[in-house]
Amino acid sequence: MTQKTKLRPSFKDAVADIPDGSTIGIAGFAMPGTPFNLLKALMEHGAKRLILVANTTGGAQQPRMPDIGMLVENGQVAKVICAFTAATRPTDVLPFTKYYESGEVDAELVPQGTLAERLRAAGAGIPAFYTPTAVGTELAAGRETRVIDGREYLLEYALKLDYALVRARTADAAGNLRFHRSQRNFNPVMATAAACTLAEIEEPVLPIGGIDPDDVILAPARASARGPGINAHEVGVDQTVLILDAVVKQAAAQLTGRHRTDGTGWIATHTVACLANADLPEEEAEHAAAVQAQGWSPTATVVNDTFAILRSGLADRAEPGWGVAVVCGAGINAVGVAPDGRVTRYLALGTISGDWGGGYGLGLEVLWHAIRAEDGRGPATALTGHLTSHFGVERVEEITLGIHKGKIEHDELIGLAPLLLQAADEDDPVARAVVSRLADEISVMTITAMRRLDLTGQATPVILGGGVITARNPLLMDGITRQLAEAAPRAQVRVIDVPPVVGAALLGLDHVHAPPAAESRLRAAYDRAPG
Repeated sequence: MTQKTKLRPSFKDAVADIPDGSTIGIAGFAMPGTPFNLLKALMEHGAKRLILVANTTGGAQQPRMPDIGMLVENGQVAKVICAFTAATRPTDVLPFTKYYESGEVDAELVPQGTLAERLRAAGAGIPAFYTPTAVGTELAAGRETRVIDGREYLLEYALKLDYALVRARTADAAGNLRFHRSQRNFNPVMATAAACTLAEIEEPVLPIGGIDPDDVILAPARASARGPGINAHEVGVDQTVLILDAVVKQAAAQLTGRHRTDGTGWIATHTVACLANADLPEEEAEHAAAVQAQGWSPTATVVNDTFAILRSGLADRAEPGWGVAVVCGAGINAVGVAPDGRVTRYLALGTISGDWGGGYGLGLEVLWHAIRAEDGRGPATALTGHLTSHFGVERVEEITLGIHKGKIEHDELIGLAPLLLQAADEDDPVARAVVSRLADEISVMTITAMRRLDLTGQATPVILGGGVITARNPLLMDGITRQLAEAAPRAQVRVIDVPPVVGAALLGLDHVHAPPAAESRLRAAYDRAPG
């Protein structure tokens, strides 16, 4: 899986995705650490109805530099949350002042230390905290207070950001940042409070590893690592979790240079694992207990990978988290979730539970038809030539004997599905019959799940994933869409355009109530071309 670069060719490109209505933190304290170039680009970008969070509203520096005041004057700001709304000298008048007094812009005044702590709390996953600051003042009027050890405290809530604009002295290609001296003012806390951080860098970007880990002040909040395939049915829960633990530690090391990130021992706020072979609810629960025991995070969720397929195909926060998902990769499975939370699923244990299809099953079909064509029991098929060419042998018989004698692993059959789709594209009757049968199977799994949940009459999202489906074979897709149109005319069929791991990550973001911008940036980081 290739991730997109973190580097952008210009400040204009860096802010291009910021939508109207975003909550944006503007780091800096007077001149040090203020991202002037990003502010200028944001003004030229023209996003409206912004909520800006900063130490001050700006406008007092001479000569005038890009600041929040210019964004206010440009009609882009709906509200400012800051520690200082007025100039430090009575003779100075900030641009923000007249817009606030005329009611064109709203403002929320927050004591400077409280502002920093609200941002820090958001980055640490702390939803709220108590502070004595502002108790007994107008800022505390009508708000919740609590007496602790004889002293009154005011409840303050974490301040989450969609975006943070920061300025650093040094960065590497992985997104690690080093701030120079007083640049450390609001820059680190704003970055950790944000779903997406945009950093302008003073020096040329270094290659990964170019900054000593001990000098890294801010590390990227997303990392990925790939481990070996896992069949939980074969290796068991303990071995599955050991494999996952190695992968988790690889990813954590990318973020911090060490396995644990703080004194709690947690690597993350929440863990979501979507496992292809956790097919039964009791298997999910057993794996969840084992994952929880690893101590990666305070809480953990383990579900079948079909739930990741479903979530990855649903638009971010734009629709409810329900629908039907079908995955056809190495195996085949489906899940349905109703608007009221009811869930329907299949045993998905293979032939013994009535399943057919998936990469392994299709590989068996390819071999079955090819050898019957070779020995005369079946009709001629292009699958024979594709199969012998794939394995580099002269006869299909050699492949069959290789599997029988253990020289060819059964798992190698999974990789034969592309040969089937290729032969179908070449109008091979045998291959087309198998692909049509697969379309029937995927359709009946989908329609049955919809009927169980009374969804056939609704505009139900039907999310399709897995390598066999994402190949988007025309015969396969036409068969599925035709049958669904007949049985459920309002169904909305979609093939996922991001890896399933994105669905697992989105489930995690849902759990911690991350802002919409976090979901958008996640998708962008793992986006891939259709087909």
